[in-house]
Amino acid sequence: MKKPEIPEKAIQKTILEGLAWRKLWAFRLNSGGTRFQGKGKEYFVRFGFPGCPDIVVLLPDGRTLWIEVKSAKGVLSQPQKDFKKKCDERGIPHLIAHSWDDVAQYLKNFTN
Repeated sequence: MKKPEIPEKAIQKTILEGLAWRKLWAFRLNSGGTRFQGKGKEYFVRFGFPGCPDIVVLLPDGRTLWIEVKSAKGVLSQPQKDFKKKCDERGIPHLIAHSWDDVAQYLKNFTN
Protein backbone atom coordinates (compact mmCIF):
# COMPACT_ATOMS: atom_id res chain seq x y z
CA MET A 1 0.00 0.00 0.00
CA LYS A 2 1.30 3.43 -0.98
CA LYS A 3 1.93 5.82 1.90
CA PRO A 4 -0.01 9.10 1.43
CA GLU A 5 2.02 12.25 0.97
CA ILE A 6 1.84 14.72 3.86
CA PRO A 7 0.55 18.09 2.61
CA GLU A 8 2.88 21.07 2.82
CA LYS A 9 0.43 22.94 5.06
CA ALA A 10 0.54 20.11 7.63
CA ILE A 11 4.36 20.12 7.56
CA GLN A 12 4.38 23.89 8.10
CA LYS A 13 2.06 23.51 11.10
CA THR A 14 4.27 20.83 12.64
CA ILE A 15 7.38 22.96 12.13
CA LEU A 16 5.75 26.03 13.69
CA GLU A 17 4.62 23.94 16.67
CA GLY A 18 8.13 22.53 17.09
CA LEU A 19 9.66 26.00 16.96
CA ALA A 20 7.16 27.26 19.55
CA TRP A 21 7.97 24.27 21.78
CA ARG A 22 11.64 25.28 21.52
CA LYS A 23 10.57 28.81 22.47
CA LEU A 24 11.86 30.25 19.20
CA TRP A 25 10.10 33.26 17.72
CA ALA A 26 8.81 32.19 14.32
CA PHE A 27 6.28 33.50 11.83
CA ARG A 28 4.42 32.03 8.89
CA LEU A 29 4.90 34.23 5.84
CA ASN A 30 2.20 34.26 3.21
CA SER A 31 2.79 35.43 -0.32
CA GLY A 32 0.51 35.74 -3.28
CA GLY A 33 -2.38 37.99 -4.12
CA THR A 34 -6.11 38.36 -3.98
CA ARG A 35 -8.83 40.29 -5.75
CA PHE A 36 -11.68 41.98 -3.94
CA GLN A 37 -14.37 44.53 -4.63
CA GLY A 38 -15.05 47.65 -2.67
CA LYS A 39 -16.62 51.04 -3.36
CA GLY A 40 -17.70 49.85 -6.79
CA LYS A 41 -14.16 48.97 -7.90
CA GLU A 42 -12.17 45.76 -8.17
CA TYR A 43 -8.81 45.73 -6.41
CA PHE A 44 -5.83 43.40 -6.54
CA VAL A 45 -3.59 43.25 -3.50
CA ARG A 46 -0.24 41.48 -3.53
CA PHE A 47 1.34 40.33 -0.29
CA GLY A 48 4.77 38.90 0.30
CA PHE A 49 7.08 38.65 -2.68
CA PRO A 50 7.90 36.01 -5.30
CA GLY A 51 10.17 33.39 -3.72
CA CYS A 52 9.26 34.41 -0.18
CA PRO A 53 9.98 31.48 2.18
CA ASP A 54 7.18 29.97 4.24
CA ILE A 55 8.62 30.60 7.71
CA VAL A 56 11.07 33.05 9.26
CA VAL A 57 12.70 32.31 12.63
CA LEU A 58 14.55 34.76 14.85
CA LEU A 59 17.52 32.76 16.14
CA PRO A 60 19.02 33.30 19.61
CA ASP A 61 22.21 34.70 18.06
CA GLY A 62 20.25 37.52 16.40
CA ARG A 63 20.20 36.11 12.89
CA THR A 64 17.15 35.05 10.94
CA LEU A 65 16.56 31.58 9.57
CA TRP A 66 14.42 31.39 6.45
CA ILE A 67 12.61 28.08 5.98
CA GLU A 68 11.07 26.95 2.70
CA VAL A 69 8.75 24.02 3.38
CA LYS A 70 8.26 21.38 0.70
CA SER A 71 6.32 18.15 0.61
CA ALA A 72 8.17 14.99 -0.36
CA LYS A 73 7.53 15.66 -4.05
CA GLY A 74 7.82 19.46 -3.83
CA VAL A 75 10.41 21.34 -5.86
CA LEU A 76 11.62 24.93 -5.62
CA SER A 77 10.26 27.46 -8.07
CA GLN A 78 12.79 29.70 -9.82
CA PRO A 79 12.03 32.67 -7.51
CA GLN A 80 12.56 30.36 -4.50
CA LYS A 81 15.89 29.21 -5.94
CA ASP A 82 16.88 32.85 -6.49
CA PHE A 83 16.00 33.75 -2.88
CA LYS A 84 18.01 30.80 -1.54
CA LYS A 85 20.98 31.82 -3.70
CA LYS A 86 20.87 35.38 -2.33
CA CYS A 87 20.81 34.01 1.23
CA ASP A 88 23.70 31.63 0.52
CA GLU A 89 25.80 34.43 -1.03
CA ARG A 90 25.31 36.56 2.08
CA GLY A 91 25.74 33.80 4.67
CA ILE A 92 22.10 34.08 5.77
CA PRO A 93 20.68 30.83 7.17
CA HIS A 94 18.19 29.25 4.74
CA LEU A 95 16.73 25.77 4.97
CA ILE A 96 14.58 23.68 2.69
CA ALA A 97 12.60 21.49 5.06
CA HIS A 98 10.53 18.43 4.25
CA SER A 99 9.76 17.71 7.91
CA TRP A 100 10.24 18.88 11.51
CA ASP A 101 13.23 16.52 11.70
CA ASP A 102 15.04 18.60 9.05
CA VAL A 103 14.53 21.74 11.14
CA ALA A 104 15.47 20.07 14.45
CA GLN A 105 18.70 18.77 12.92
CA TYR A 106 19.55 22.21 11.51
CA LEU A 107 18.84 23.94 14.85
CA LYS A 108 21.44 21.83 16.63
CA ASN A 109 23.95 24.36 15.30
CA PHE A 110 22.19 27.29 16.97
CA THR A 111 20.44 26.15 20.15
CA ASN A 112 20.88 23.75 23.04
